[in-house]
Amino acid sequence: MNGSAAIQEDFATFVVWALAQLGVDVADQGDGRYVATPTNPQASWPAGEFRYRIGAAGEESLDDEIAISPSGTFWHDVLSRLAQLDPAPQAAPEDEPAGVGDIAEALFAPYVVEDGKVQLGGCRLEERPLLRMTTIPADGSAVNHQFYWRTGEQLSGAEIAAFGLGKLARRLAYTRDARANVQILLEQSHDHAQAAEAGARTLATIVWCKYAIGKIDILIGEAVTSLPFEGWARHIAGGDISPPRFHCSETGRISYHLCVTDNGAIAPVESIATCELTGRRVLESEMDTSSVSGKRGCNDQFTTCPVSGDRLLIDELQTCSSCGQQVSPKSLRGGVCVACRNLRSISKDDPTMARILDIYPELDKWRVWRLAESNEAYILRGGGWWNEIRVTLDLTTLEPLLAEERTRLVGRWRPFPDVEWRRIFEK
Repeated sequence: MNGSAAIQEDFATFVVWALAQLGVDVADQGDGRYVATPTNPQASWPAGEFRYRIGAAGEESLDDEIAISPSGTFWHDVLSRLAQLDPAPQAAPEDEPAGVGDIAEALFAPYVVEDGKVQLGGCRLEERPLLRMTTIPADGSAVNHQFYWRTGEQLSGAEIAAFGLGKLARRLAYTRDARANVQILLEQSHDHAQAAEAGARTLATIVWCKYAIGKIDILIGEAVTSLPFEGWARHIAGGDISPPRFHCSETGRISYHLCVTDNGAIAPVESIATCELTGRRVLESEMDTSSVSGKRGCNDQFTTCPVSGDRLLIDELQTCSSCGQQVSPKSLRGGVCVACRNLRSISKDDPTMARILDIYPELDKWRVWRLAESNEAYILRGGGWWNEIRVTLDLTTLEPLLAEERTRLVGRWRPFPDVEWRRIFEK
């Protein structure tokens, strides 16, 4: 046997456990003698209280005292009665959590919820079975216990210790829901029994361990969020399994320290920031930083410059004196934005220009054109024999946003007269 995957127990201690499974309490008299008392006086076996001692191999009982040995008649009778239990002897670790209350404290311990609380939103404890196979050598040496999962895999030494399987107490936890799993384990036990050493006796025991499934509710004011959890109850109570941390999908942060935004969103404290402009507490992902002033604030206080792509506060926008767009002051030079300063020549056959001229054919009288494009508009500059025109059109609809002209004699730009505007742009 692999010692790292088994535990040993002296024969005398195992006898006490076996009798307890049959409803008999044992008191150690301290001189190698024991007094066994039935817990149910109406039970047919044993007939009454009796004294026993652990006998040598093959030793039988005396008139006033029973000798129990691995090969003795009395012990074989005890094993036969244990084998008749339906479905099998049942046990659980002595310090197995008794109920949900035993794991609640461990579940709640890591959480720090500002102005709120944490509570169980639901939890059930399932009794899940393991198989203990006990091999009892005929020579009275220590018995060996090995443990198996439902899948047939043997528990390691570390797993035996983690589940507290070294000390088991009687526990009747058999349920209808567990019947299929128990049957699988008992079928396994026959294979293990056949593999036992010659002359040794075997005993299968169903060991019940609690598995917890539930959710933890975080409540702050009217805001509520739930965190599902599951795991072996013993491991949760002992801190071997950590409760679930809150994961903020917006910021990616994970934490036990939680609070709520002014919008009612529960989030890790590290994910929440205060807007410098409004004083609102919002998610870090809902904040932006101005490329102009460096101020941080809520997204709804920001916009994007259509020509540079910079993010800045709405009230930091300035008007380009050429195209009329609201732009970042960083993109301006002499009041003119970078797009207007970098117009490129474009032919009337260019698809973009052809589309514009198709909609506004009156613009065709200007011979040469230059164009720039922002995220919101087309910026056009047209030149003729005696005057120039500059037009700003919506990028999507081609609706005119601005139209101005100037003559070569007068360098000042002026808006189109209403009559001229209607003639060119209104259909």
